[in-house]
Amino acid sequence: MAFTFFFRDLHSIERTLDLFIPLVTGKSVIKIWDAGCANGPEPYTLAILLNEKMNKFQFKNVKIICTDIDLSNQFGDIIEKGIYSNEEVARIPQDYLEKYFTKISDNKVQVIDEIRNKLTFYKHDLLTLTSIGNDFSLILCKNVLLHFTYEERIKVINMFYNSLSPNGLLVTEQTQKLPDEFKGKFEQVASDAQIYKKL
Repeated sequence: MAFTFFFRDLHSIERTLDLFIPLVTGKSVIKIWDAGCANGPEPYTLAILLNEKMNKFQFKNVKIICTDIDLSNQFGDIIEKGIYSNEEVARIPQDYLEKYFTKISDNKVQVIDEIRNKLTFYKHDLLTLTSIGNDFSLILCKNVLLHFTYEERIKVINMFYNSLSPNGLLVTEQTQKLPDEFKGKFEQVASDAQIYKKL
């Protein structure tokens, strides 16, 4: 199973949301694509923090589409149910854990419906270069691009570019700067994180 955990790379996510929330003010549909979501900790972290930072009317408009190649054929079921072991949620701050998770057994908790209903999972291979949609205000693709060749990265990022709404944000792993080929297509909007705005 892919390596991931709740509240991973919190600095980048918080910086992203500080830039993202003002960009989507007034939008009736706010679409987010988490590409390479593994079994769900990253998109659930994102949904929790969006609920904390947005007003309730704005959060109501959020839809997070999660995709992964999912060689285990288990991620969709895990994300849909939102059930995780105590070990898997150990890094979540206690106040968030109590607010957003319900204990269902001695060793299992479940994400509350309000958050769980924001996520939809699709099995998807990025290298098909077929987008799952368009007009995304935010695309996260972290810990995935480094597994691709340089040429594959360019093709996948170009697909993301075409899938983003004007001024939409693309967020990559801290180690993954965008190739020079995307100068004029994206502008880095944070000096301390790999956050790029579509031009």
